[in-house]
Amino acid sequence: MFAVTTGRLRATALDFRAGHVQFVHVATEKTDAAPVENLRRLLAFHFRSNREAAKALGVTEHAVGLWLNGKRRPGAEALIAIDRTLDVSPRALDMHPVDFAVEVLGDRERILHAERAIGVAGKQARRSRGNTVVPLKRAKPHD
Repeated sequence: MFAVTTGRLRATALDFRAGHVQFVHVATEKTDAAPVENLRRLLAFHFRSNREAAKALGVTEHAVGLWLNGKRRPGAEALIAIDRTLDVSPRALDMHPVDFAVEVLGDRERILHAERAIGVAGKQARRSRGNTVVPLKRAKPHD
């Protein structure tokens, strides 16, 4: 028995006689880039910018940027916020990107839940800002 790996596919071959290879198992390998790619797709699906995503999730824009660049992973509180707001479990972020797109991103009930949660989060953020425009004060000139 031996294994052949090409890109993200891994096939295990059991029979190799007279140039004939029989593949009995084909599986996709989980890569370290999968959570980053899945998170990037998820946030792009629901938000127009990192700033908008950060406000809805209750984190800083800088933190979102670090997640999407693969420099940091979301902490426990951020994963809970992602689960509550976007209805995506931390385990789902580790799925293969194709499986994630089909099973998670395309789930109608999840999308409806997320859109309702994002709408509520947006209203709360606007309420905390007060929806008022604060005029800028001119600085006093230096002598």
